Amino acid sequence: MGKLFNNEKLLYKIIMGLNNSKWRRKFNKIISVITILMSSVFLGFYLYWLATDQYLDTWYLKISVGVAILGALIGTIVHELKSRE
Repeated sequence: MGKLFNNEKLLYKIIMGLNNSKWRRKFNKIISVITILMSSVFLGFYLYWLATDQYLDTWYLKISVGVAILGALIGTIVHELKSRE
């Protein structure tokens, strides 16, 4: 039980440390870069799946996966461009 309590203290320190604007900016930048990289990789998978017609066998899947991937990629890029202003 004591170890769980120590982990909760550590988690609280991490969360409260993100209130510092310097750390929050770094954390947000890292998350944005990871999101853009992962969305780009998934966009490559998506195009491969569309070309081979192996994984996405219905139009519902083709459209919904495409909207999710492109929405994440474009949304993150737009958010980063607006946050620089």
